[in-house]
Amino acid sequence: MAKQNAARRIGLLAIRGCNNSNRSGDVIFVHGLGDHPIKAWHPNPRKIENEIDTEDFWQRKLPELDFWLNWLGEYRSDLGIWSYGYEAMPFEEDTVLPIKEKGKASPIFDQASDLLKRLEMKNFRERPRIFVTHSLGGLVVKETLYSAYDYCN
Repeated sequence: MAKQNAARRIGLLAIRGCNNSNRSGDVIFVHGLGDHPIKAWHPNPRKIENEIDTEDFWQRKLPELDFWLNWLGEYRSDLGIWSYGYEAMPFEEDTVLPIKEKGKASPIFDQASDLLKRLEMKNFRERPRIFVTHSLGGLVVKETLYSAYDYCN
């Protein structure tokens, strides 16, 4: 069951206010190298590490989790709060072999293309967007914006 729930780390994850069709904008958090779309923004990621891939966590604990994505959603209920997850592990766990030998990450262009497609599927063109990024996440968003610009032209 953990592998199935681990798939929830990938993609555009709705955190708060995302179903509000009248929201004034969206804030999208994009984690960095070797991180996780929830743990990256939690003040004590080790506290939630053992339960992050359980069904109970995603259904019941995430909406009440004491971390700043939820805090922002409470403070600005007019915004949709999202977190984008992608494979960003530099090494396979318990080994020193690089990713290219393990197949655990895609090139930045592929990650950016995936993010752009997911944004288009959710009709993000209708509202303003703010990206909050860390490390590699900034490069993914930068490439996403370049790709969106090229696509429009």
